[in-house]
Amino acid sequence: MEKVFQLNRRKGHVVLYFWLGVVLGILPPVLAILAELYFQKLPFSLWAVSYAFRKDPILWVFMLGPLVLGAIGYFLGRQQDLMIKLAASLEEKVTQRTTELQESSQVQEILNALLRLSLGNLSLQEMLEQALERIVTIPWLPTDPKGGIFLTSEDNPNILLLRASHNMAAPLLKSCARVPFGTCLCGRAAQSRKILFTDCVDEQHEIRYEGIKPHGHYNVPIIHREKVLGVLVLYVPEGHHPHPNEKEALQAIAHTLAGMITARRAEEDLARQKKFFETLVQTSPAAVVVMSNDHTIQSCNEAFLSLFEYTLQECIGQKLDDLIVPPEAQQQAQQYSQQALAGNLINQTAQRRSKNGRLIDVKISAVPVRIEGEIVGVIAIYHDITELLKAKREAEEAAKAKADFLANMSHEIRTPLNAIIGMTSLLLDTPLNDEQANFVETIRNSGDTLLAVINDILDFSKIEAGKMTVEKVPFNIAYCIESALDLVAAKAFEKRLELVYVLQENMPVKFQGDITRLRQVLVNLLSNAVKFTSEGEVTVSVAVENVQGTLHTLHFQVRDTGIGIPKDKLHHLFEAFSQADTSTTRKFGGTGLGLAISKRLIELMGGTIWVESQEGKGSTFHFTIQAELASGTASLFPRQAQPTLAGRRLLVVDDNATNRLILQKHASSWGMSVSTAASGKEALQHIEHERFDLMILDMQMPEMDGLTLAQEIRKHPAAAQTPLIMLTSLGRKPEGVESVSFSAFLSKPIKTSQLYNAVCEVLASRPSAETAVPQKPAVFDATMGDRHPLRILIAEDNLINQKVAIGLLKKLGYRADIAANGLEVLDALRRQEYDIILMDAQMPEMDGEQAAHIIIERYPPGKRPRLAAVTANALEGDRERFLSAGFDDYISKPIQVEELVRVLQSTVPLAHKTTRPLRLNSGTTSSGD
Repeated sequence: MEKVFQLNRRKGHVVLYFWLGVVLGILPPVLAILAELYFQKLPFSLWAVSYAFRKDPILWVFMLGPLVLGAIGYFLGRQQDLMIKLAASLEEKVTQRTTELQESSQVQEILNALLRLSLGNLSLQEMLEQALERIVTIPWLPTDPKGGIFLTSEDNPNILLLRASHNMAAPLLKSCARVPFGTCLCGRAAQSRKILFTDCVDEQHEIRYEGIKPHGHYNVPIIHREKVLGVLVLYVPEGHHPHPNEKEALQAIAHTLAGMITARRAEEDLARQKKFFETLVQTSPAAVVVMSNDHTIQSCNEAFLSLFEYTLQECIGQKLDDLIVPPEAQQQAQQYSQQALAGNLINQTAQRRSKNGRLIDVKISAVPVRIEGEIVGVIAIYHDITELLKAKREAEEAAKAKADFLANMSHEIRTPLNAIIGMTSLLLDTPLNDEQANFVETIRNSGDTLLAVINDILDFSKIEAGKMTVEKVPFNIAYCIESALDLVAAKAFEKRLELVYVLQENMPVKFQGDITRLRQVLVNLLSNAVKFTSEGEVTVSVAVENVQGTLHTLHFQVRDTGIGIPKDKLHHLFEAFSQADTSTTRKFGGTGLGLAISKRLIELMGGTIWVESQEGKGSTFHFTIQAELASGTASLFPRQAQPTLAGRRLLVVDDNATNRLILQKHASSWGMSVSTAASGKEALQHIEHERFDLMILDMQMPEMDGLTLAQEIRKHPAAAQTPLIMLTSLGRKPEGVESVSFSAFLSKPIKTSQLYNAVCEVLASRPSAETAVPQKPAVFDATMGDRHPLRILIAEDNLINQKVAIGLLKKLGYRADIAANGLEVLDALRRQEYDIILMDAQMPEMDGEQAAHIIIERYPPGKRPRLAAVTANALEGDRERFLSAGFDDYISKPIQVEELVRVLQSTVPLAHKTTRPLRLNSGTTSSGD
């Protein structure tokens, strides 16, 4: 009404001023006309008025006055209306701006109130509830005092959980407790990230309940850095028309809520983490202390107080080093602290002192504490290792006791074995009848078997103790396999088994590795194969499985045609003291350690071992090793055509297909033309139709053996002069070969290099003198003493071992003197000079090591006898220990003749003889000087 009245007032000014101007404009001309008529004494008529205007034309000017004054009045009235309108507009804007400022102030008050809430010590839940109470009371927003705040679930960010509510109906609280994104208005607001408004929510709504009253809804998403944190829901009356200012204010409130929620969550997470770490430190079984830059204690846990027997009040603010470090360790402790404060990690063991003066062995771990890159202190952790060190000392003592036991066991068992094997070796070299020789050989074999058992047990003990190591030296793989086959060849011959090996074509044969351990594995597997095979063959094959630079993975296979292994026993095969069947131990013997030792050795060489077997049809043991390629000769024998052999025709006669295949492959690679025959009859058929430059005959064949076949060949005119090479498993020439002229004899298993040399020699038109199989050289060379004279002193306290050593030396042409202990050795050296002393390590009164030490002190190099340790100590590292103690050589008991010969041959007789020591040591009076 006020606006209408003001509008009417504006229209009234225009009319009023207009008519006022007209009235004021009419009045002067009327008065002028009346005055003119009066002064002219004319009557008041139209003629008189017209006469007056004609007589005085200026009256026309007066007649325009009303029009001019009316126009002036109109414009004046309009200006007045404009001024009134402008004043009303300004008043309206002032009123509107005042309202806006009041609303903004109210919003700001709400925001300030929310911020004050965020600065308080309220929990997130309490903060949301109080914030909602303030929001629903915004004076200018016509909201009902109802609403809620939903937050996203920590478990599922697409679920809204009602965290705070105000005056919401009880059924609604239950229905809205968990709202998925996209469901209901609040879920859709969260999904769309936009404010959603509706002017009516009634019983048709998605979430409804009994007694619902129509109302409007504001649903404001709470967003922080593009992440939806929740939704603010406010109730408004039905039919409410939203104003833009409302949305802007609600967005500001939601933004403030987002900051409050994020900050409080971060604070709660930080507090939770702090509490977690504080609890972790306080409940840690390790002693933990925090030290500031000035080395004073800031905090410590219960374990620290318990370990060092202090109270918390006695620790806080004290210097850590003054509190728990013994005086003698102060300097070292200060260095640790300085290093930690310099940013280094400390991990040391030391002793620290408790309040009562008790010294505690501790492991110290210390790290610097950094805040924003600046070191503000050190956290130190102390582990009480008193029991650990005690257990370590006990373990070391137990390990030493075990090593001492193994050494003593080795010595005590090897000492009588030395007598058994040594005396049987001497006895076998005397005239014996067949029965006596058989008895002695049985004793010798039993001694060798017992020695093998002892070696297995000692090897396994060394592996279990972690003392077994593998070497890396150049070796020839073909030589390694051939030497392993040689060791089982005799037993294979006794059982009429074929022993063969196959190398992958063109594979290198020179590698870096431990030939001794590799040969030990091969001998173990070959011995088992021969042991459990009654007929057929045992084959070793090697191939390169993988190559990475110079590192080769070699795949070995040892295949036999023996009894096989049941499938249910395979998984126990590589366990210690285990065999596939306990009955095999009774039937075949063995400790059950061979495969367990082989497995460990193969693992040390970077490989694995497994087995494939079929009961009654044999077994194949596979294993791999890692070996570096060695420089030098790439292959053991030529693998390309040789001028001497190219085009030559060769006949191979052998009933074993594997042997035939191996011989054929080797000869073909040398350029020879090879034919094969599986029997004597088939070979004679070949001779009827072909001529050959060379024939290789196997001695042991069914129906017709190699000797009989050779005699038949010599009867054939075309082959009477053909060179013949015999293959035999006997290790010597068979009886009756004199009747047939053989060009060469080769022993099985076939060594490729020997085969190649023999074939080349025979076909090179060399003299056809009989090339017999190299006989095993006699064990004893009675002329050695004459060829290489030495003065020998035996230091041995055991009478039987004295007899063994004297007997062995006598067979080699030497005589020796005897000393029963180290003191007698020193007495003997004062009487005369010796070139070598065979010194037992364990002797009464003065052992061998003590005597050796005195001899080395008294006699300079070149003037003292060579010292060879002869001992039953044969554990890993014993040889190195004796050599590092000053001994020149080492022989393990039982004494092997070959080892004894090697040591004697490497001894150089002294050039200048003396009868007294060249240098005496005043500290050796106890030696008997």
